[in-house]
Amino acid sequence: MFVEVCADSLEGCVRAAKAGAGRIELCSALELGGLTPSVGLLVAVKAAVSIPVFCMIRCRSGDFRYSPDEVETMRRDTEILISQGADGIVFGALTDARAIDKATCRIISEVVRPLPFTFHRAIDFARVENGDPSHLLNEISELGFTRILTSGGGDKTVPHALIEICDLRQRAPATLIILPGGGVDVAAASELHKAGFTEIHASCSVVESDREDYGSRFNNLGEPGTMKVVCKRKVSTLVNVDMPR
Repeated sequence: MFVEVCADSLEGCVRAAKAGAGRIELCSALELGGLTPSVGLLVAVKAAVSIPVFCMIRCRSGDFRYSPDEVETMRRDTEILISQGADGIVFGALTDARAIDKATCRIISEVVRPLPFTFHRAIDFARVENGDPSHLLNEISELGFTRILTSGGGDKTVPHALIEICDLRQRAPATLIILPGGGVDVAAASELHKAGFTEIHASCSVVESDREDYGSRFNNLGEPGTMKVVCKRKVSTLVNVDMPR
């Protein structure tokens, strides 16, 4: 199975690549759902791994409604990250009515073309009319996106939304790849493979203790003395889901 690993550190990206990941979604602040990574991190990652690196464009945590100033910030971030080697961009925006913010997406899309362009999990919080997401999928495709990252809707995780995700794939235009992500485990990956999916998205993270006592004494921004890192074993297990036993 082709696995895209989301990571927010150089070490995490290197671990993912060594374990067989096919692509990196590079972010900062994964604990906030992923924000725009720094240029320095992108440059370091591109020098360290040979697999494609897609960059998240999200200027802040919270909802997916953006002011004109925030849109301009993200447009500039997109230009800079692409100029420094980003192989693709991950983005999404909604209106106050939870419709796709087509105007904002067009601004970013014009910068991204012709690179791959993923609409992120903002799709899971978009309004679906009459239970049919087809209009959302068509709009996203027409805006130049080539993938949709989804957990199946709202606060669901992939293992609990396999039916919904398979339905999205059936309804999606041929130009649009549905990329399941959010709580993907081995069992869910196996079911997705059987259903014909070829790509999945996962953090493959584990909580590790800080290497020294420094973290437990000075880290007051998260859980003292711990950090989340990419686990090579988890990546490798998902990569090998479709391999003969």
